[in-house]
Amino acid sequence: MAKKKKKSKGSASKPISDKRFIMEKARSLPIYRCYVTEDWEKTGMAQVIIARERANGNLCVGMYLCDTWCLGVKDAYGMVNITKEEFEREVIDPNPYLKECDYVYAHNLVYGAEAFAADAAIDPHPDFSLWGHILEEDTDDIPLIEMEFGDEGKYHLVAPKGSKEALYAPGLKERLGEDFICNIGYREGILNDEESDDDMDYYDEYDYEDEEEERAYSEFERIMSENAPKSMEELLQRMTDGFKKTQDEDQRHPDELYSYQHPSYPAKLEIKHKFIAEEFKKPSNSLDLPTKIIDRILDIPKEEVVDDLSKIIMYTIGKTWKAIDEDTLEWTNDDTIIHSLLFLSQIGDPAGLDAVMEVMRQDNAFREFHMGDSDTMILPNALYLTGRTRTDILEEFLMHPGFEGYAKEFVSDALSYIAIVEPERRPEIIEIYRRYLNFMQENIPSQNGCSGYVAGVIIGNLIDIKAIELLPEIKRLHDSGYVNLNLCGPYEEVEKEIKSPKKPLSKFDFKDIKDMYKSLKRTFKD
Repeated sequence: MAKKKKKSKGSASKPISDKRFIMEKARSLPIYRCYVTEDWEKTGMAQVIIARERANGNLCVGMYLCDTWCLGVKDAYGMVNITKEEFEREVIDPNPYLKECDYVYAHNLVYGAEAFAADAAIDPHPDFSLWGHILEEDTDDIPLIEMEFGDEGKYHLVAPKGSKEALYAPGLKERLGEDFICNIGYREGILNDEESDDDMDYYDEYDYEDEEEERAYSEFERIMSENAPKSMEELLQRMTDGFKKTQDEDQRHPDELYSYQHPSYPAKLEIKHKFIAEEFKKPSNSLDLPTKIIDRILDIPKEEVVDDLSKIIMYTIGKTWKAIDEDTLEWTNDDTIIHSLLFLSQIGDPAGLDAVMEVMRQDNAFREFHMGDSDTMILPNALYLTGRTRTDILEEFLMHPGFEGYAKEFVSDALSYIAIVEPERRPEIIEIYRRYLNFMQENIPSQNGCSGYVAGVIIGNLIDIKAIELLPEIKRLHDSGYVNLNLCGPYEEVEKEIKSPKKPLSKFDFKDIKDMYKSLKRTFKD
């Protein structure tokens, strides 16, 4: 499944833009965590990360690449609305050289590097004017920490040959004279120490399954060695460049503007079995329900429980969507939406699809507030199990303008499940995808019912089901230049994957509701 993205919201009450949010609200958010590159004093390069927590529980993150020997803030970027799980997975985990620090330390490091560079008439990266608003203003309210900038008191410019940073050298030499050192190359000897003998013994003693595996590993090791960064600076720059390249591709393919006009929702919850809503709201039942309650609900006649669950969902949406949209609703441990969707999935009655689809019509902020990252585990199943006989509704949702791409990704997942679990229906699903690929070919330039993000995730699903029948349509869409390659890769890779002898997925395990609760609890409980 494609990686979760944060999309801008849009509705009858239009929220402020990401840029305005950073400039007007970011500083008022509480600090969540801060990180800095360990041993930056030895390398002269520091990545500083400052995360603030939003009212919805997500994070607003500023990231700053600081050259503490000379150039100051070399780069600034970040994310406005990322989940804590994504923050750990996409920002912190890939960087083994980070250590946690307090905000005051991070603040002094960034502003200190900026000030040191300013003394040499070097301006910070232009994007710092925006992302710097995640930092507090640099006033006397923030305690001053004495930090050493420069290389033993001198400006030391280290830059790759031919880089834009190298162009600073003549001017700096003229202004600073003997206080300036220039080295057009890379800092050396600043990666972690070499592996210990024990570490090397592990590789020597590894028992490969066969010669082919050993050859493959040796080739992988050779490629990695040849392409390994020569310094911490190069490593950080690669990480920054890779992250920005991904961001640039996403920005080149913005999602369709969310424009759903919400209907009138029930102002009062009127259901036959009131205990269901009462149990769902209990904080003690977060991501879990006692077995006796599960059994009691499932013993209710199917038509009655589906009707009650659908009403609970519609009432909860009506009660919360606007405040979530305005970022004014305080988060509580209420998993009503999660419980309702799990039971609708377990029952699998097509009558429950309408309520599931209304959840899908909400924006990403709504689903994040009520479901967090559990949406990836719950929504595709709910769509398949309630919608497998109503594919016309799923297809219509894909083509409908004004819904977010992330929601359409879940719908496409459900359609691919049909092709996987019910192979006799594969031709039906292939034709649905064919119609949508042709629809996108015509409408994607205007982002009317589709977007580059959606194109990428749809093609990802077609790789999963080995949709070789659709390669001509996939190629035409790639050739249009409107496919987000972060999601599926270039056409050559897509074609290779679809044509590879590797068999497509042939089954999918839909867990019983009690097993689903266990999985959720194991995955998301602290």
